[in-house]
Amino acid sequence: MTEENKVQPKGIYSKIIEMQEKIQAVEKEKTNGLQYETVNHWDITTLVKDIALEKGLVILPYIKTTSHEGNDTWVTVAIQITDTDSGEQIVIGDYPGQ
Repeated sequence: MTEENKVQPKGIYSKIIEMQEKIQAVEKEKTNGLQYETVNHWDITTLVKDIALEKGLVILPYIKTTSHEGNDTWVTVAIQITDTDSGEQIVIGDYPGQ
């Protein structure tokens, strides 16, 4: 095989861009008891998971820090994305939450 015919593997960022291009808007739905429409968590999770698997990406959220103040618990989370073809990894975060 000549150098010209070799196919370069896609990098993790190329795969993420392909995911972004493939993901379409998710329909909002009317929720009983609320005055506004919402997007279901599981609709988003399923959509992202299915496309990530198709592209060979593993997305793992993890907790970086926790703290407690009275009845409140604070966490900082991040997401590690791994390309199963190359082993390349990136970490996206820090996302605080209560």
